[in-house]
Amino acid sequence: MAMPHNLAAPLNYGKRLLPVLVDEIAATDPERTFVSTPRSSDLADGFIDISYCEFAKAVNRCAWWLRKELGEHTEQKTVLYLGPLDLRYLIIILETAKAGHIVFLSSHRNSLEAHLSLLQRSGCQTVRLPSRPPIIIKQILNARHMQTINTPGVDFFMNDFDSVEPFPFTLTWEEAKNKPFCILYTLGSMGIHKLVFVTYGTFACNDAHQPVPSLGGKPTLISFYKGKRLFLALPLFHAASLNFSLGLNVLSGFTCVLPPPEPLTADVANQIFTHGSCETALHPLEVNEDPADWQYLTISRFLGHTFRLGRDGLYELVIVRQKQCEPFQCVFATFPDMQEFAVGDLFEPHPRRPESWIFKARTDDIIAFTTAEKLNPITMESVIFANPKVRSAIIGGQAEFQASLLLEPKVHPKTAAEQEQFIKEMWPSIAQANRDCPAHGRIMKGFVMLTNPDKPMPRAGKDTVQR
Repeated sequence: MAMPHNLAAPLNYGKRLLPVLVDEIAATDPERTFVSTPRSSDLADGFIDISYCEFAKAVNRCAWWLRKELGEHTEQKTVLYLGPLDLRYLIIILETAKAGHIVFLSSHRNSLEAHLSLLQRSGCQTVRLPSRPPIIIKQILNARHMQTINTPGVDFFMNDFDSVEPFPFTLTWEEAKNKPFCILYTLGSMGIHKLVFVTYGTFACNDAHQPVPSLGGKPTLISFYKGKRLFLALPLFHAASLNFSLGLNVLSGFTCVLPPPEPLTADVANQIFTHGSCETALHPLEVNEDPADWQYLTISRFLGHTFRLGRDGLYELVIVRQKQCEPFQCVFATFPDMQEFAVGDLFEPHPRRPESWIFKARTDDIIAFTTAEKLNPITMESVIFANPKVRSAIIGGQAEFQASLLLEPKVHPKTAAEQEQFIKEMWPSIAQANRDCPAHGRIMKGFVMLTNPDKPMPRAGKDTVQR
């Protein structure tokens, strides 16, 4: 794949800091819409537009408040926040950075063990409590001593703007680019949660994709988004969500429409298409000319990537560190010591357009649900497999809303009544597996099936199931 040359971006694209840029937009274009939030859980009630002026003042108000709560001369702290999925997330992320601290965002659905492990490894000793904290917060505080800060509701920060003084962000690009902006986590292939320190430079790399057309590349979806409103169907603690709502949204000039704080349901999704529009993507993608190719990804060559032949004739997406592509390679701002990054996604090329690829699978066993949450099923499967009644147990759910379980009995039931009794006898093992997994990965009754005795699960030479 031919690499671009002379990639010096015009102006200061790729070197803009989010806290500074939000204040600049608030000063020069105060009425510009930052995000749009639903008035209620019923999208038919409409949305409220939040301007950059309002958002910037809310961030400043919150930053002054946080400095008072933690102390003006306190050394940098990592602060956990788990709260309602509303505008507070975006305010808290930015104001924590302005106040000189780092916010750690975890998932409400992580197990207590996962939370405690992540908190220990991140050195986090402080947690912000919403007025109605989720149950998992109470469990964390029972198991780990932490400083607590009671966090007011959205209305507290979105009022009395006349009394709000600017809160300066004094770091320069060179001082801030390699510093953590926030802390997220990812689920590794062995089921171990891994911390990801997202730097200011990581977000800035997204910004660098904007001048691609002026450098001889094809327009990407970042250019396509400008001036549009995009409905964001992901939870606000998710990395992809932050890339849109607090990254590309600010850097590229489009407006994110936030979802209701409740989980996305089929009914809500239907309302989205009735009362709004939905245009989303996460990669620096070129716009496909043929609508029939909507399933295919055409990634801009400015990413500096390649597709390497992997398993089953599929190709893995790999980002290779290259000096001429450095401004556009976000991953190396997050992982500065790496020379290449294997994304772990397997693709198949377009039959006629070699630059376009369609996603087929992951290189590991991680299940990715439609909620953007992930599950490593290996531990759960091993618990269920320990039951002497089964020969194998496979958990599925890729691109589905929730997990399902396929059981291969050692002795197959012959009637429907026997099948029902078999599942009933297996349920204690399934319940045991459910206890130690995240809530989004639990197997529910009605989502358990048995294999057909005439179609056993395919197995490798060492008798392991070929997933």
